Amino acid sequence: ILPSQTPNVQFPSKFITEGTFSKNKKEDPIYSINNFVPVLNEGKPTIIGTGTFSTVYLYQNKYTRKLYAVKHMIKKRIIEKCATLDSIYNDIESQSKITHENTTRLSSSNEKEKDFSCVMEYAKGGNLFKFIHGQRPLTEGEAFTYFIQVVNAIYFLHENNIIHRDIKPENILLDGTGKVKLCDFGWCCEVEI
Repeated sequence: ILPSQTPNVQFPSKFITEGTFSKNKKEDPIYSINNFVPVLNEGKPTIIGTGTFSTVYLYQNKYTRKLYAVKHMIKKRIIEKCATLDSIYNDIESQSKITHENTTRLSSSNEKEKDFSCVMEYAKGGNLFKFIHGQRPLTEGEAFTYFIQVVNAIYFLHENNIIHRDIKPENILLDGTGKVKLCDFGWCCEVEI
């Protein structure tokens, strides 16, 4: 069966969608880390993900009441694992320049003496790796829907001379409505081509 013949699957009418790229993006004060509070679960901050040197918590903006993912990274742990903070600076720098429907949006970042915090768009569907392993196999139509959105994000990045270099199911988030969000720009690089 070709993807166009798969029943009950909606495909986007336009595969390649526009985004914005800004070399000098200014942060909106409403997204300052001080304007977010952790969402508590049994009195403790809700953890929505963990990585090699980060923990991602569920936070809520005090003003908009919207939920966000706040990635908290301890510098000592980063240095122990990577020997450099460059990947974090790279992640923040690259992600702060882009806005696209298929990439996670970085709203703000904060660096302190011992840690970093990044306020990002919350994708309540989790990552594609857990999704694939937690349910029945994807149909060809479902796989195509996710695949074309990843390609859409990559196309946008390449058009703006950004190479992601770490595309894997763990770095593909689902927003809960079927939309894909490419995340984790720590290994990306900007090139002049």
